[in-house]
Amino acid sequence: MINPESILGETIKRKFLCEKELYLIDHKEIKESINLNIQSTYERFGLIEYNELIKNIRGILGLKNYHLNHTIDNRIQKILVYIEAYSLEKLTVKELSNMIFLSESRLSHLFKDEIGISLTSYILHKKIEKTFYLILKGMNITDAAIEAGFSSSSHFTNSVRDKLGMTPSIIIKNSRYMQV
Repeated sequence: MINPESILGETIKRKFLCEKELYLIDHKEIKESINLNIQSTYERFGLIEYNELIKNIRGILGLKNYHLNHTIDNRIQKILVYIEAYSLEKLTVKELSNMIFLSESRLSHLFKDEIGISLTSYILHKKIEKTFYLILKGMNITDAAIEAGFSSSSHFTNSVRDKLGMTPSIIIKNSRYMQV
């Protein structure tokens, strides 16, 4: 679940996909990925844990030239922590911009410069991530999608298809390694 619009997502696309639509990860890479404790990172989210997770993924995939170890603006760090702690269904760019005393436009530009992905795409990705997390915890797709902030399961399905290129049911059905 790496956002394809992020710097890491773009790097992965350039290295592995090139002109192909699909890249199959070999057995060794999958086995190493399983050993990452992604769930505890999700529950204890913090910048250090996130950077460590990205560093591990980079190592497994052989992406040595990808850098995330820059100092992130304090206002953006505050936004990232807030997004993790706050209900995604009620989250708006306007609310976030008011929180750090920037215009919506300035916040959006600063967020994109600092994180490498637009703020709205980041929020959408977090909603998708939370929905899959709830599904793996046993919720049905509709309830999980609504709790994560989508207006309906079809809104979730369309968002996942647009961002990840597959429907949620296909991802869940074919992702035996998804429950790390």
